[in-house]
Amino acid sequence: MRTAIRRRGQVIHRNKSATEPLGRRLAGRLWLLAGLCLLVFFSSAAVSMAKPPSGPTGATGATGATGATGVTGAIGPEGKPGSNGLNGNNGLNGANGTNGATGPTGATGATGANGINGANGTNGATGATGATGPAGGPTGPTGPTGAGGACTPELAELQTKMPCLTKGQQEQGPWSATISGVSAGGPQTEAAGEIYFATPLDEAQRELLKVRYMNETEVINPIEHEECVGSAAEPFAAEGWLCIYQGATAIQGSLKTEWKEAGFFAVENGFGEACLPAAGKESGVLTCIGTKNFQLGGFVVFRTKTFKEPPTTIPAAAQLTAMGTWAVRSGK
Repeated sequence: MRTAIRRRGQVIHRNKSATEPLGRRLAGRLWLLAGLCLLVFFSSAAVSMAKPPSGPTGATGATGATGATGVTGAIGPEGKPGSNGLNGNNGLNGANGTNGATGPTGATGATGANGINGANGTNGATGATGATGPAGGPTGPTGPTGAGGACTPELAELQTKMPCLTKGQQEQGPWSATISGVSAGGPQTEAAGEIYFATPLDEAQRELLKVRYMNETEVINPIEHEECVGSAAEPFAAEGWLCIYQGATAIQGSLKTEWKEAGFFAVENGFGEACLPAAGKESGVLTCIGTKNFQLGGFVVFRTKTFKEPPTTIPAAAQLTAMGTWAVRSGK
């Protein structure tokens, strides 16, 4: 129920029920709701009792118009990643970039190796022959014969004369001798190492020559024999001496301590005349027998210890390997 209230020229309608108590209003509405429910119930029952038997189903009606699109649903969960796709074709080559700025000059490199020498040039043409010079003066007189001139051995008229070793001059060379493979009961053996003077001594010097043979012990003590100093590697003889040095080598049996039943015997000339050591000695200054003709050289001779003339057999196996050097210096 509404009432109208006028306020300052306005008409305000107020619902009268709004002024009623709340409990009263709720009770009235409940009674109204209950009445509606009963009315619906009895109406449905009356309709169902008066409904005739159902006939056959009629034909399906035409499809109604499509309804309006519904509201879009919520976004579903994210699906699993798909498999990798095929590789695409290679792209085209990009355009060439512009040239960079020129860099600073590098340090100077090392000087290169010298080049190969060029081929020799061809010989120049022969020059013209010069004019003949003036004739020389008259031939001078023949000079005196020099000391130590041409050697004059026996039967010199049948030989070509050669220059002799002059005073103070030295010549030197090597020698070697070997006794091996001689067993007990075998023949006595002699071996000789040759000494050859490429420049011979004159006839007077060959008779004045002195000879010394030095074994290993003496060679390493040169101060004990001033006439033959030096070594087997560098022999040096005093004037008027023939010095023979025995040298130790790496060959098996070359040391004197390795010799078996053999040793030094003498230094002989080409005639077989010997220069022998003192009694009981195997080295030192030798005493020469005969003409002592060492004008062209000689031989360093080694023998088996029981050697006799005429030769016989030896009681034990013999072995010796000896070698060294020699030096001779003219004293005239």
